[in-house]
Amino acid sequence: MQRRRIGTRRETGRWRVALLAAILALGCGPRALPEPPRKAAGPVPIYRPVKVPKALAEEDIAEARAVYGGIPVGAPERASYRRALLEHDLERVARATRRGKSEAAFAAFSDALALWDAAELRGPVDEPRLARDARTIATAWSRRGAEREVLTALHALHTLSGNSREVAAEIERIHGWLDDAGRADPPGTRWQRLIDAYEAIVRVWPSPAAVERLHRLYLERQVAVSRGVRGGFGAPGGGGVREMLAAHASFMRTGFNLARLYLRVDQPERALEALKGLAGQPGEDPELLGLLEKSTAKEVTAPDELAVARHLGLSATQRGPGGPAEERGADLDAALRVCRDVIARFPQEIMGYLCAGEMAYHTQRRGLAIRVFEAAQAYDPARREPYDALSILYYQRFRGRLSEEALQDAKGEVANLEKLHAEVRRRWPDQPLQPPLAASYLELGRGYYNFGKVDEALQLYDKSLKLEPLPETYEQMGLTYLKLGDHARAIQAFERASGMAPAEAPRKRMWEARLQRLIGDAHDLAGRADAARRSWRSALAGWDEVLQTSTPRDDRLADALVERGRLLVALGDPDEGLRSFDRAIETDVARADSYVDAMAFLVPRGYLEQAAAIFRRAAARPDAEVSEYFKAYAALWIIDLARLRKQPPDDVALSYLDSLDGPRWYVQLARFALGRVSRADLEPKADAPGKRCELLFYEAMRLLAAGDRAAASELWRKVIATGMLGYFEYDMAAHYLRRGPPPATPKLGPAKKPRPSPPPRKHGRDGSL
Repeated sequence: MQRRRIGTRRETGRWRVALLAAILALGCGPRALPEPPRKAAGPVPIYRPVKVPKALAEEDIAEARAVYGGIPVGAPERASYRRALLEHDLERVARATRRGKSEAAFAAFSDALALWDAAELRGPVDEPRLARDARTIATAWSRRGAEREVLTALHALHTLSGNSREVAAEIERIHGWLDDAGRADPPGTRWQRLIDAYEAIVRVWPSPAAVERLHRLYLERQVAVSRGVRGGFGAPGGGGVREMLAAHASFMRTGFNLARLYLRVDQPERALEALKGLAGQPGEDPELLGLLEKSTAKEVTAPDELAVARHLGLSATQRGPGGPAEERGADLDAALRVCRDVIARFPQEIMGYLCAGEMAYHTQRRGLAIRVFEAAQAYDPARREPYDALSILYYQRFRGRLSEEALQDAKGEVANLEKLHAEVRRRWPDQPLQPPLAASYLELGRGYYNFGKVDEALQLYDKSLKLEPLPETYEQMGLTYLKLGDHARAIQAFERASGMAPAEAPRKRMWEARLQRLIGDAHDLAGRADAARRSWRSALAGWDEVLQTSTPRDDRLADALVERGRLLVALGDPDEGLRSFDRAIETDVARADSYVDAMAFLVPRGYLEQAAAIFRRAAARPDAEVSEYFKAYAALWIIDLARLRKQPPDDVALSYLDSLDGPRWYVQLARFALGRVSRADLEPKADAPGKRCELLFYEAMRLLAAGDRAAASELWRKVIATGMLGYFEYDMAAHYLRRGPPPATPKLGPAKKPRPSPPPRKHGRDGSL
């Protein structure tokens, strides 16, 4: 199992702030335009065709969606690219349906629907498999009375069936039932529930029928709430005070809601018409009405349209303690549509590209953001904002391509970053881009490290350090040397990293404590037990200090408790260490790293019952929190450990492996663990070093359980020979070769009163300790 660590965000978080600052400087928020628009000499192409993938592995999906989001409607390869993503989503729907996971099936179905643009839904859509899934989803959710899911599926089916009258009638029947059932509800509650459902539908499937229905619902609520307000709070025909106030706050934005609805589907004339119909009524938006009148006039200018985008995206640059943009009166999707229209109508207007790039970034459309910022750079090479944005957008795209199959693509992405940095050094020698190019070499090195190319990884770390001595590079170099058995170099690298701790106190102490633990690990592997314990005790004191200054909602808390658990077990207090692992999970049950780190540490040390308990908690979490990928491998570990103990395998782990299906590699390993295929059956499919590493490891564990330790040890040595340093199976094989197989009775201390972690220190009013 590859170490797909969520914790890698630690290395790049500070550069995300730089991206946010760069994007917010572009001027499409509430501030005035930064300078008069510049005109380019002529139109510049803003789209380069992309390669359509033949097949998509699970780890490639997020990057593939980002690429697809940048393919314009009408591009020749859009349909083929959508087909590749659709096949993946439909397989997810089928798999979740077979396993009885309705929520997962609907999530996959929604992802499939979102592959179509509003313009593509105005004509026929011929997708029989998607239509069958729509009917399945509607039937399954109708039993639960879930109007949003049922209506989403039926509106999709309506389009997919050629606007079938039968499906339209079914939709009307559901509305009739909901109407009858809601007559006793206050107007605010009654209409808002349906509006919430249809706003969600239009986000993923903006078909003409769904858009028109939402329009009608806005107007019906307007009428109903107006009557309720006139009737008085609590009066007949009115409603409860709380419900009426909530409804009033929303219905006072009816004009804005109608306008953004039609702007989302590129119909500004309909938006203007809807606003005119509300003139003089509660909920009108005279400012937006005036802006739309200018932007739809014959003599429209680019600033006229950009003013509409600014009004729609007013809160894009004000998100923070006051709430997300949705709650602060912004519709960034609608603003993006307007910005893209500026590009289409005024292809020489640089601010259209900057505006569209900002909105695309805020709405998670990285492929589109890259496309428009590249155009902005081509139009005005002397303007700095596109370089700042592209630096981190390229960096994000590059990190998304660090899979085993795409390392060459990632290397090409680094070449793009090198060109960008060189151009900025030439134009602005005293204003370097962020993140630094050294960070890209580090991340590419991690990619080579993860997939067994250790020499290339070390060369890239050296290249990174020559450009800029990043502490993360020294840490990663130390980890590499540690796994290669070069303990002296590992300690040297860890000490360099520790000496470059951040200045801010909590982060500084966390960084130093983590590095002290790694230094202790290196001493331990080198046979220096006393030095190891000194480093571990120093690390434990550091983590205890972090816990003293953490709050219950602090995101440092779970990480500190996991580290503390490792150290306590290593220092001979396993009972307290196990309690610390439990507390880490309880602190944030949705944090996948806590389950991963705890199990990967406990399994090779023989803590079967404790690891099985953690697995059962992980298995109960949704896949969106703790992935199927991890749960499958964790089940393999639990089953192998039980067989070594000559105990029946854990029922939950067996059931979980038995429920898996599909072509993914870990599903094949599950079949191997269940005895349905042999090593010989899987060897032809182990067509990459990572797969070979895993197959060899699990075969070794099977042989060990059968009593053949010599054969198991030989296979563990072959696991090490694959060089897959980034895999948990590599770590476990190395541990067993050094320490022997997991003990049948791991160390547990005598029964004693639990020792709590140190209480938080009291702070003075000035924040001092």
